[in-house]
Amino acid sequence: MEVIEHQIEVKMCPVCGCLNNAEFPSDVTAPVQYGTGVKSLMSYLSQFQLLPYDRIRVFFHDLFKQDISQATFIQANEVLFEQLEEVETDLAKRIQTSPVVHFHETGVHVDGKLHWLHVTSTSECTHYSVQTKRGQEGMTAADIIPSFFGTAVHDARGPYWKYPCLHALCNAHLLRELTFIFEQEGQTWADTMSKLLLVIKKRVREIKDSATVLEVT
Repeated sequence: MEVIEHQIEVKMCPVCGCLNNAEFPSDVTAPVQYGTGVKSLMSYLSQFQLLPYDRIRVFFHDLFKQDISQATFIQANEVLFEQLEEVETDLAKRIQTSPVVHFHETGVHVDGKLHWLHVTSTSECTHYSVQTKRGQEGMTAADIIPSFFGTAVHDARGPYWKYPCLHALCNAHLLRELTFIFEQEGQTWADTMSKLLLVIKKRVREIKDSATVLEVT
């Protein structure tokens, strides 16, 4: 961790006597503050590494001997959230124009109350949206699938079928259902189907891995 000192000069015009003040960088707003590099590290540890605020506080104390309050971590996240609004909008548009998109939702707690994290992803992009509802209301509020017309891969929950895109079932969920049918209901065909799906998946992967790229000139 390093300290950067900014100094500005005040010059008087020798002709008219007007005082001209230089300006601080736009991100310098207080006499003493944490810089963008430190605040970016706070958000990285919080939002990407998913460390609790108390462990981030210990991290800065142990490595840099700096005692930083939880409020500072929260403020860093809020500032970054606002700055990334345009990036999030662009990310959502990229996902909506992708041919195949994966959808899922999982429970999270916000202030002790159950909310739902709606996850939308492709091989290159992932979008998270926290909503109070899990079903169609939450999916619509997440604002990805209502404007998506490619193939949506999901777990066959009822609300997904209400959107006018194409649909495909998640293989992991299919295998889970087939395992239940085989183990709990004794249907042997389900075990055969599970093995077939795994063989197909393996074969498709082998073909993709060994595919030769042809250059057309």
